[in-house]
Amino acid sequence: MTEQSIRPRRWSTLFAFVAGLVMVVSAMTVIGGASAHAPRTAEAARIAVSPATGLPPAWAAWATLDSVWDTRADLQAAYPDAFSSITSFTGLLNWAGGVVTHEFPDNNYTTLAPCGYLYTLMLVYDQRPDLQSKFPGVVAGLVDQTSNPEYAQLVNWAGGVETGKWADSASAPLDLYGYYYALMMVYDGRTDLQTKFPDALAGETDYDELVDWAGEVVTGAWNDTANATLGPAGGYYYDLMMVYDGRFDLQTAFPNAYFNDTSYEALLGWADDVVAGAFTDADNATLSIFATSFMALAPWRTTPIGTAFAAGDPIANTCAVSSTFSVNGCKAGDYIYEITIETSSQVAFDNVLLEVKTSTGAIESHVGAGGFSIMSIGGQVLAQTPIPGGESMAMVSTFTTYGIGVWPETYLTSVYSILLDMGTANPAGLGYTFVVVGTNGYAGTTGSLSLP
Repeated sequence: MTEQSIRPRRWSTLFAFVAGLVMVVSAMTVIGGASAHAPRTAEAARIAVSPATGLPPAWAAWATLDSVWDTRADLQAAYPDAFSSITSFTGLLNWAGGVVTHEFPDNNYTTLAPCGYLYTLMLVYDQRPDLQSKFPGVVAGLVDQTSNPEYAQLVNWAGGVETGKWADSASAPLDLYGYYYALMMVYDGRTDLQTKFPDALAGETDYDELVDWAGEVVTGAWNDTANATLGPAGGYYYDLMMVYDGRFDLQTAFPNAYFNDTSYEALLGWADDVVAGAFTDADNATLSIFATSFMALAPWRTTPIGTAFAAGDPIANTCAVSSTFSVNGCKAGDYIYEITIETSSQVAFDNVLLEVKTSTGAIESHVGAGGFSIMSIGGQVLAQTPIPGGESMAMVSTFTTYGIGVWPETYLTSVYSILLDMGTANPAGLGYTFVVVGTNGYAGTTGSLSLP
């Protein structure tokens, strides 16, 4: 199905809408009362989850959601008039917000994440009657793609939350894109910035240059009162992207880092290496201002897996008649262990390697073992690694296959469980243990669980 077969093209109106947002200078309105705490300066709290990517200009959020909707029959069925009906458009925005905030898994996460600043904010908006009352025309303006000052005011409100101007429970979901909200709040309140970067919300060039300006502010190249606001909210981001925009070698090595998850995460890793002294770079002094942030954000910085993940007590059983490993997670008649996931703090499918060990601590090689599976509550296989006959019961890489609706970045939560197919030999009473090994940002192992 193509866009042309669904609705007429209205991109000229769309660009007029976002350009109109740029010129809105609105008074800040506080939702929820005065500030209850000072601006947050602890980067560790702010960046508990790595940001998905650098932000493209705002129009990309509509174009991206539009393109995803056009390729998904399920979304077209659920939201048939998404770009003309306020109700359908609200539902589609909430769906996108749920994807980028990891409320549920979806294969389009990597496509939507770069534009998550809008989807996340609108998800919060839809859950908050006070925001809907204060800014009632936000969704209608988005559907009509016309000048929408209330959306700019809503972004300002989010910027106030992220810069600590007032306390609000929305700070947790908004933190992921806090640097965007803070920068747009500053921009919307400054006629000098609007004059210098008139298309910052509608064009990539002006957005890039606005970020570069913010980078110069937070690194001290410019003396500006906005430093106190921008530094805690996202200084590491402005700093890094300022360096990136000035370096052709980085743009070549990490192409399209504003738009592409993979490039942006690799760029973060490069910055981590620089500040950690892995190699000498001329921008070390500039980046070191936010060294703590880069070390926390780098994709391969390790966290002990035992502090973030815990499994429940294994339950011994046998696999049901007529079962197969690929469909049911075990082979008919095999001895199995079912293990619940009790605690998982932002641990994804590709952060774990599963192992079974003997009483001496060696990796077990069990006769006819099927392998490891992650199961849904309803018994659906979501991810698997089979163990060829006679080989060690240890994953040497992340899961080899994934089911519908999950991907490597999906968080492992308590709605999933682990299924071990131990094969045809009864493992009971042999002193075997189960451990989880951390990988891709996690290290070490969980405590050993005895397999009864």
